[in-house]
Amino acid sequence: MEKPKRTQVKGLICVALAAGTIAVADASGIQGQATGTKTGAFIGARTARGIVFWDENDNGEQNGGEAGVPGIRLTALHRTALTDESGRYEIASGEPFVTVSLSFPSEAWPTAGWFRRMTKEHETGVDFGLRRDRQELPFVFVQFTDPHGHHPVTMKKVLEECEALPLRPKFYVCTGDLRSGDPTVRNVPDLERSFGAIGKNFEAFGAPLFMVPGNHDTVGYGGAGRLPVTPEDVGHPLFGSRCWERYVCPGHWSFSCGGVHLIGVEWAQHTGQKWRTLPPGTAAWVREEAEALPPGTRTVLFGHNPGWGRTVVDLGLALGLFGHSHTEGQYYRPGSAEPSYPESVLVGGLCQTGRSGERHYMAQDGRPMGYRIVVVERDRLDTFYKAFGEPRTIMVQRPRRFMILRAGDAVLVRGQFFDPRGEVTEVNVRLGGRERGVPFARRRLWGDFEVSLDVGDLPEGFHDLTVTTLSPEGTHSLTEPYLFLTGRQATFSAEGPSTTLGINPATLRGGVRRLEPPCAVLVNGQHAGLLQPASPGQPFSLDVPPELLKRLNRVSLAPEQGGDPWLAGVHLEYGGEDFVDQHRAFRWGYDPSLTRRRELYFDLHYPGPTVQWQIR
Repeated sequence: MEKPKRTQVKGLICVALAAGTIAVADASGIQGQATGTKTGAFIGARTARGIVFWDENDNGEQNGGEAGVPGIRLTALHRTALTDESGRYEIASGEPFVTVSLSFPSEAWPTAGWFRRMTKEHETGVDFGLRRDRQELPFVFVQFTDPHGHHPVTMKKVLEECEALPLRPKFYVCTGDLRSGDPTVRNVPDLERSFGAIGKNFEAFGAPLFMVPGNHDTVGYGGAGRLPVTPEDVGHPLFGSRCWERYVCPGHWSFSCGGVHLIGVEWAQHTGQKWRTLPPGTAAWVREEAEALPPGTRTVLFGHNPGWGRTVVDLGLALGLFGHSHTEGQYYRPGSAEPSYPESVLVGGLCQTGRSGERHYMAQDGRPMGYRIVVVERDRLDTFYKAFGEPRTIMVQRPRRFMILRAGDAVLVRGQFFDPRGEVTEVNVRLGGRERGVPFARRRLWGDFEVSLDVGDLPEGFHDLTVTTLSPEGTHSLTEPYLFLTGRQATFSAEGPSTTLGINPATLRGGVRRLEPPCAVLVNGQHAGLLQPASPGQPFSLDVPPELLKRLNRVSLAPEQGGDPWLAGVHLEYGGEDFVDQHRAFRWGYDPSLTRRRELYFDLHYPGPTVQWQIR
């Protein structure tokens, strides 16, 4: 028999056996059969006892003279315990728990991991060592989210870029969806493979890392159609977040650093015979965490679900950082023209790099792949969304490109540019043929700018907004199209190849996703034609009379028609060119769809590129 190999990892010690099972021993030497193996059926512990101590020699074990630490919080599922005057604690729960995590305080850091995995029903010796740690302000941490199976390359890329910053991050947080697809207990080999890979990358990460599971990391949750859940599923040792906790880390956790409290929450729990993405038990635990803090403590909440933004607002937390939406910045519910929460609630775009580090997709709002840098200052928390591989990243937060801008005489432009060494000397903004220099404020690693631009004579339509920065390296610019509705029509006359019948019409083309009853198409509010029922996948083509055309053409479906039509890939051919709607990006990349609830806009002076963020 092959001799076992003992390796130290975050939060536990693994002993790999040749027989194909995994025995687990925590840092105190407790050993037993782990769940998630081919033979294990252990669901979790019901009690755990241990001590939190000052690990003066930093060896992960309590030696003579190393005192216990009182008043330290520990969490198992939604149960919380405080260490007594000697640093000892006990947690008991009617519902079995897989991990115990340490909510370590500011000015301290764990010496041998911040959590322990349970291996039997009643655990003892579940101990944690702390070392004293100077945590001066400012400090930096980084959030990334939604790598969707690309985590081996993505995590390496994030670490590589961020460790080169003038102010190196203290820790990193990933807010879920490390994998794709719908994991189920009916495919245990897939769970072992995919979650094992996530756990391996978690342990191999070269800096302190904290993660929470997303919907694709929650076993049994399923996609839009939802997987049926049976009592046998619920009782499986890998169901829900248990698989994540067995292979990766606790699904929810908390700790403090530099006077800031950090809380992570899982995606969902299956309670009362249904999935709850804002579990009542977790919500109560978060509230308990916040109420236990000294008044005025700045608190940051991490999760995959942007719906936790309501908790950020209700509890008055300093910041909420989430994923899931594949958009960047403030969170907008699909179809909404206003953000759901204030600027203290932010979502991150995809961080899905390929094997060689190149970008494969843009986020659903056209934003690039990247990660969020947070600088904790004494008086504020600053954030910046940094694009992968773009040392001169420029981001425009306002206006939002995928929104229709109903502009009057002025429009406010607000944005940021990455400038870790303070080299940018000038920022210029150009819109509607006018360019002006704008003032900016230097932050630790970037600059913020804001300017009000005169658009009093801007006609309706798409217009390029260009932001340019000047540094010793040269100029770098970002150009993006924005749709302005100003009420001012530009002079327009239909032109095109002449025929014996006059000017050729424009042609509206696309593909059918869903079209059952006849569907009337309106161009600028006028009836342009009737589309007959068609099966999915069929193309459609509709001629638009020249007399209906303007510079900016609003195309919609007649609301009085029944059914729920859905036309995809819609574009307008006119004068030998293709025109596309630039104002909204959704799904993967760019797909202009026309439904009863969504209009498309075609500017015959602005064919424009397909939506893509790019620094030049």
